[in-house]
Amino acid sequence: MRERSTSFAIILTAAGNLLGPASNFIIAPFLAHALGVAGRGETAAATMPLVLASAALTWGIPEALTYFLARAPSNARRLGWISVGMLAGLGIVGAAVIWVVAPLLSFGSPDVEWLIKLSASVLIPSLLLWVFRGVAQGKQYWILLNLEKGVAGAARVAAVVVLFALGGLDVWNASLVLMLSPLAGLVPYLWLLFGSRIESPNREMRSSATSFLSFGAKIWLGSIAGIMLSRLDQVLMSGLSSPDQLGLYSVAVSVGDACLFLVAGVSSVLLAKESARSSLERAGRASRLLTAVVAAAAIGLSVSSPLWFGALFGDEFIAAIPATVVLLVATVLSAPGSIAGSTLTANSAPHIRSVALVLCLVVNVALVVLLVPEFGALGAAVATLGGTGVAFALSMFMQKRLLGISIRSSTVLERSDLRFVRDLLRNSRS
Repeated sequence: MRERSTSFAIILTAAGNLLGPASNFIIAPFLAHALGVAGRGETAAATMPLVLASAALTWGIPEALTYFLARAPSNARRLGWISVGMLAGLGIVGAAVIWVVAPLLSFGSPDVEWLIKLSASVLIPSLLLWVFRGVAQGKQYWILLNLEKGVAGAARVAAVVVLFALGGLDVWNASLVLMLSPLAGLVPYLWLLFGSRIESPNREMRSSATSFLSFGAKIWLGSIAGIMLSRLDQVLMSGLSSPDQLGLYSVAVSVGDACLFLVAGVSSVLLAKESARSSLERAGRASRLLTAVVAAAAIGLSVSSPLWFGALFGDEFIAAIPATVVLLVATVLSAPGSIAGSTLTANSAPHIRSVALVLCLVVNVALVVLLVPEFGALGAAVATLGGTGVAFALSMFMQKRLLGISIRSSTVLERSDLRFVRDLLRNSRS
């Protein structure tokens, strides 16, 4: 079950990461037509606190598991149980916070307030899902990771389509589907508990609990900043703007995230591979190819958006096109920045990624507060672009300074890259 080819792992993981955005993209028109702009905004307000908390409270544990298990796979059970205990405790605290802040994030709607409070009960299992992801990624079980995403995505699409067909897709049902469908992804991970071979822990790593949590803490600040960068703006919009603007922005995000599956796939594989054995040449090539592909996809989606946006989501959502284009530009910048963060982390400099993402978050929040009350969805998109630009600039600078990888070698295609792709395609045919 363990795949060792970097190219194959990237392709497989990118395909798996496509399943989440693809399922969100598939259900977006159903939600838009069934709920309308305001209802779409209320659904986002009801579900975003859970999404934000389930990622923000991970303490960097998924990345720490990837790093340590890539070096010593036999410690999976020991580090896994440490992670479970840590995240269960954080989940209890997070659930209490969600319950307290629910009235502030509900647009004054009792239904939205109760949905937010209900989401607190899903937080702990949502956090524990990250433990399984970290173990599977650290042991390079790419197929298992894809199964999780496929099962969760299929459950999400099936539930929304059935409810839409039956005329029962409202804010309550849509919110419950978005909260609960990710938990279906726990089913494939039962193999880790009951089907995988138990290995004897590496003695050298027996006393690694302190170093494991320390490493996770160094990454956590960056991880929470990265998640907040992609989700906090939607939570803040509940207090700074209207349900209509949040509805427009949520649709823009569903399209803008279309390219992020590839960024996440390459970054996660590169972190595992670089942690096991560093190759700066491999990291540079991955960054260049990723940037080129994401840029091409972003340009294609941006130029063609007037042709399909209204037909897909409804004419009332055409106003979300400018925000969508800005978010696609931000995605292009995030590609080399994410690769630089993974490369620095794998080469024992996880704090650099954290600093870059924290600065990114500070800029993003400041711009959200400044721009959203006046410009709504477009202001939130510009805030995301501003924060992403800061993270990109700092990551590129530190990668050059510490590892000698220049901005050009991370972003501009070389002839050797084209030869690499040509050889890869030839090998795949054979």
